[in-house]
Amino acid sequence: MEQVIWLYFGLISVIVALGIVGSLIVNFQGESKLSAFDQGLERIRDQCDLVCDSPPGTYLSTKADLPSGLYLWTEDDLICGIYEQERRCTRCTCTIRPYALSLNTTLALRSFDIQGYNCAFERGENDVSLECQG
Repeated sequence: MEQVIWLYFGLISVIVALGIVGSLIVNFQGESKLSAFDQGLERIRDQCDLVCDSPPGTYLSTKADLPSGLYLWTEDDLICGIYEQERRCTRCTCTIRPYALSLNTTLALRSFDIQGYNCAFERGENDVSLECQG
């Protein structure tokens, strides 16, 4: 009888431990994607600032790791993104042409967690254009 009690106790302990480990893994993946969102937005802004300080016709690109579930857009001199409930905007030193990149589609959510995107900037006479491909 005592062995059965210890068996049940051990089984319950293993189930609880698996639940805790699973929860930690899910939280870590979420924070990893949020970190990629922050770093990607920062890299895009830094490259935008560099192109803004360059003469018209300058074409430069940078690699940014972006998470699935992200919606990225530009408006005036802002580069903004929404990931889950987090909305962040960063300011570029010049005006950016309107652009949107939707990584919150079903295909993106099923295909990858974090994907490297090549984001290219081209300096125009009065503004900068942005295009990201991954």
